[in-house]
Amino acid sequence: MSEGTTPEVPEQEASASKRKTLSLSDRFKVVDYLRSQPEPIVGDSSAAIAIHVSTATGVDINWAQLKYMLDELTEMKLSAKVHVRTLLTTEDERMAALEAKVEGMSQDVAKLTDLFVKLSDRVLHVESNLQP
Repeated sequence: MSEGTTPEVPEQEASASKRKTLSLSDRFKVVDYLRSQPEPIVGDSSAAIAIHVSTATGVDINWAQLKYMLDELTEMKLSAKVHVRTLLTTEDERMAALEAKVEGMSQDVAKLTDLFVKLSDRVLHVESNLQP
């Protein structure tokens, strides 16, 4: 290798390292597809939703690109068209929290009942000692 020259990087490797951007027509396809859906697209993960959209539109899109579109086009309300399932839904989480609260309250009621019984016993004992 001679001085002052740089090794040639194959064109394919250089283009692979660049981030792929979507063309305007691809973006329109994705937006039109999402807006045409009567029900939200439901998936177990964000990647699954991106694959679903990619397959349906024929546009090579990943979750980061899709999420960017959802966040930037808020006036179109596209985020309402996408739902990522979690192991626990918010309703399940609320029910679990409510059950935990009820369990704690039942323990408190049991403690208060025991204290009331002890207090009643003491009052009866004091009353019996006061009578001649």
